[in-house]
Amino acid sequence: MLRFVTPLILLISAVPAGAEDAAPVATATTVQTGQDESKRMTVPVMVNGQGPYQFIIDTGSDVSVVSTELADALKMEAKGRARIQAMNGPATGKMVMVKSMTVSNSTLTNFRAPAIPRERLGADGMLGINSLEKQRITIDFDSGQMLVEPSTAPVRPKPANSEEIIVETRSRLGQMVMIDADAGQEKIWAIVDTGGHTSIGNTALRRTLLKNQRVKVLHPVAITDVMGQTAQADYTALERIRIGGLLIGNANVAFMDANPFRLFKLNKRPAMMLGMSTLRYFRRVTIDFARRRVTFLVPR
Repeated sequence: MLRFVTPLILLISAVPAGAEDAAPVATATTVQTGQDESKRMTVPVMVNGQGPYQFIIDTGSDVSVVSTELADALKMEAKGRARIQAMNGPATGKMVMVKSMTVSNSTLTNFRAPAIPRERLGADGMLGINSLEKQRITIDFDSGQMLVEPSTAPVRPKPANSEEIIVETRSRLGQMVMIDADAGQEKIWAIVDTGGHTSIGNTALRRTLLKNQRVKVLHPVAITDVMGQTAQADYTALERIRIGGLLIGNANVAFMDANPFRLFKLNKRPAMMLGMSTLRYFRRVTIDFARRRVTFLVPR
């Protein structure tokens, strides 16, 4: 029996305390990205005027997170504990006060953030939607760069002899959900999750695929979230995933009753969180949070 542990970061949500003030980006800025061990995108971030520190870009998280090591190093004020929604369920976690967090030309000030051990995060922290909600980010896998700019800025032109797919989304509790997608020829609701390595399908999708014989072999695996909670899942390779007008073949997916699907009220219909293993099929992915639009530059 195949068994392995994959540390995926899908969603962290905490009750806010104190005012959050996100300053809009004045001009477009290109940030060189790195990669953590799971090949998720990381960017340099200034925290409380110090750094830069490497943060994972996590479009599946509604708040930004810092490592406990970074919080201790910067002597962040402890702000009690709060209920944190992680992939495998809710858990209680430590909260700290962040005076400022800057990526590119955008600064978020005076907010509480969960503090989680670095070995679970895989980086110094995670950059969540609360740092990106008024912006458009472009992750360019060809160049290893991320472009951060206001949603009102002119759209970046596509390279010559290339094709883009634009997918409109709907809002689900602050998350952008794409409806023009399917997996194994079954209609799905999909969320772009740059904080997760592997794509995750819910049990409703798993049940439908098995019923229609779209999946033949499932391998049991264990998945551990950032709070150290472990849950069982079934792992397989789907023959195809469609996003807009593009087909992706032989895509790896894990199926489980993940907590985010319940939070987004997507647990009763086929849905999937698209992790980096799927997003890397594209040359470039642009996420416009203000306009609720995702643009994919298709492979050569």
